Amino acid sequence: MKIKKPIFFKSLKFLGIIVAAILIIIIGACIEVILSRAKIKTQYETNDNIESQNIIVQEEVEIESSGIMEYKINSESEKNDYISEDNSDTLEKYKESYEDNRRSISCWGDSMMEGIGKSKAIIYTKDGTKDISYYDTPTTIQELTLMDTYNFGISGENSYEITLRAGGIAIYTDRDIWINNNLGTNVSLVDVNGKIVYMEDYSGCGNEYKDYPDTVVINDKLCQIERDYNSSELLISLCSNYDEVGYEEMYIPQHSLVIPQAACEHKKDILILEMGSNGGWNNDYQELIHQYQSIIDFCECSDYIIVGDTDNPGASEDINQEIFNENGEYIGIKNTSWETALQETFGSHFLNTRVYLIENGLSDCGLMQTPEDIIDAQMGFISTQLKTDWTHFNSYGYYSKGKAIYLKGIELGYWD
Repeated sequence: MKIKKPIFFKSLKFLGIIVAAILIIIIGACIEVILSRAKIKTQYETNDNIESQNIIVQEEVEIESSGIMEYKINSESEKNDYISEDNSDTLEKYKESYEDNRRSISCWGDSMMEGIGKSKAIIYTKDGTKDISYYDTPTTIQELTLMDTYNFGISGENSYEITLRAGGIAIYTDRDIWINNNLGTNVSLVDVNGKIVYMEDYSGCGNEYKDYPDTVVINDKLCQIERDYNSSELLISLCSNYDEVGYEEMYIPQHSLVIPQAACEHKKDILILEMGSNGGWNNDYQELIHQYQSIIDFCECSDYIIVGDTDNPGASEDINQEIFNENGEYIGIKNTSWETALQETFGSHFLNTRVYLIENGLSDCGLMQTPEDIIDAQMGFISTQLKTDWTHFNSYGYYSKGKAIYLKGIELGYWD
């Protein structure tokens, strides 16, 4: 006899079929969602890669406070360095790279670069007044170019001494020595001819900054020079702090190169060179030209300006030049023989500063030309309104000279 199952069990069977069907539908839907999301993710990543490849990095950024108005990124690898996931730090990275790569200006010279004679001065123009009190030439250049500008002018130095400081004449140690960061070791410094080298400040910085005077670089290490008052020699030691890093020492063989700190740190700067008015070149134009060229070669720099002498013809260091030319005429605004020698050698890099100030110095400063100024100009002399004595400028003269250098730099493409 066959027993019939209760209706209750039949209902459970039917309900199980329905639940199974629903589960199958839900599982299928989940699988479809997962596959859809995977497809979307793949498409997103593909589009993201395409967008990343198509990002155009801005190639020219103006940062007025820096001085250099353009900084360009040319290679694809450089561009990728500035692309982040959300681009929020792109500009910051760009600015940091700009700060690392921007250039400065180094002004090497004597008292005419240092700014002896600078004074109170107000410029009067149609646009109003401008206070240029105690401006020197480097101050003017920095203001006009918006670039960091260093004044490495030292009063009284001749061209040989300036060339030493700027790295153009090599300085060497005269013996094998061990130095350390605790006590100084005796040594003498000599030039390529074996001549003993004496400097007021072996760092070469002049009055620019005095935090670390008499510092030099030897074998890529910063070293301290001191005077040994018990002998004619010097004492040299490592600059590292003994209390912080402990005892350190370094072997320096004879004839090791010694570079003044300023020359080493500013090797890649745009060079403004003015020297010769205190001698040091034996009235030999070629010797002076060689000194200029040796500084340029040391710096491995093609961006430089040679600033011509501004003393009156016949009263300058050049004993070969009189107030008259070979035809018996006043020099006026024609080149002196000294200016001609520099012009022929350095071409457009040479600035005839004397002629510029005769022609533009007064108008640059809003000063009226006097009958005396007209006579001076005919003789080849710069107006006394721009001077504080027979050779040094006041701040009017230094301002105009700085503007002349600024305009020459525009001509040469060093700044805008």
